[in-house]
Amino acid sequence: NIDSIWCKEFLEKYYKLSHWRYILGPFDGISPELCQEVLSHLIETNKLKKHHLYLLLNVYSKSVNFSGCDPEIGLVIQLTQERCYMLEKINFSGCTKIPKLALNNLISHCTGLTKIE
Repeated sequence: NIDSIWCKEFLEKYYKLSHWRYILGPFDGISPELCQEVLSHLIETNKLKKHHLYLLLNVYSKSVNFSGCDPEIGLVIQLTQERCYMLEKINFSGCTKIPKLALNNLISHCTGLTKIE
């Protein structure tokens, strides 16, 4: 279980204490593509929680897919804007509640962003 093993320390010591712009966590040693696969699986199985976003969004990600991630879309956009400075492509297909201001901020901060779905 991802929460009882990989997220345990973050949940016990840091979660809900503050908004964390950057976290050095258990997934920092794996590729951005693998982090995206874990995120996609959590989204598909409706198991994605806020703390997963803090630990899985990788600063080296060039492409992220948040299709169908409506409940946490505000935090998704905020963390993506703060962390993913190398971002080139993002997918929000299936998301219906995307705040315009948050999307504008994402576009202005991620200057390499060339494709939004």
